[in-house]
Amino acid sequence: METSFEFLIETHRDALWRAALKFTHGDEALADDMVQDTYVKALRSADRFQTGTNLRAWLLRILYNNVMSIFRHRQVARENPFPEGFDPETDSPADTEVSDELLQAISDLPEDYRKVFLMAALEQASYQAIADKLGIPVGTVMSRLWRARKTLQQKLAAPAVN
Repeated sequence: METSFEFLIETHRDALWRAALKFTHGDEALADDMVQDTYVKALRSADRFQTGTNLRAWLLRILYNNVMSIFRHRQVARENPFPEGFDPETDSPADTEVSDELLQAISDLPEDYRKVFLMAALEQASYQAIADKLGIPVGTVMSRLWRARKTLQQKLAAPAVN
């Protein structure tokens, strides 16, 4: 009888699919993708699985990590780091005139906030990519970006003082 690692993980497909369906709130296509990704990662990491431990739990942990990664990426995609009035779907940076006031407000940001803001707005980098590039935790990226947005919002909303 075949007892290869691939055969062993295949015996857990139904349980993984049910869990994926639950994690994805009934999205069958996404559940299928998540199970497939789980199998690929499990096969790549087969040497890390310790024989005698709970294979189903190990596979479910891989599945859970995949699902959480997808939802994190979706959350990042919902964030809008762009200045008000700029829609990256319809505008291109060349077509959008950036006011001197906005440029000044961005340049007045503390350097740590400015770096994060520009990476998010211009490079469309994810929180994780920014964190990796700057060598800081993702939570720090999130708080700096939030503070940069708030600072810009306050500066641009304030009436000009002549």
